[in-house]
Amino acid sequence: MAEGWGHYFVVREDDGRVVGVAGLEPHGEDGLLRSVAVDPDYRGQGLAASLVEAAMERAKRIRLRAVYLLTTTARDYFARHGFADCPRRGRIPGHPRVVEYRSGCPSTAAFMKRPVP
Repeated sequence: MAEGWGHYFVVREDDGRVVGVAGLEPHGEDGLLRSVAVDPDYRGQGLAASLVEAAMERAKRIRLRAVYLLTTTARDYFARHGFADCPRRGRIPGHPRVVEYRSGCPSTAAFMKRPVP
């Protein structure tokens, strides 16, 4: 983990090659799920789901109340993993200046939320 960059989770092949990654950025009482990606050769093995759940477990451990995400391509995937569409009201709760929200993702990106149990 790099301070200021959140909590990142990585799946490596036996040779050390990174084949999956996901990040959790805490912002006050909420978090932003970032950069969930799996090498195309490793898709369909549940790695993305494991990465998302690792991020959610970390969110629970650090006592976040909800995790948000923005996606242009994987809305249905995240819906199957407990995220629901929510209104985009000008900012990520807990932090008004998140880069992804302001300029990193287009205004057409799905904005989704999953409560942390």
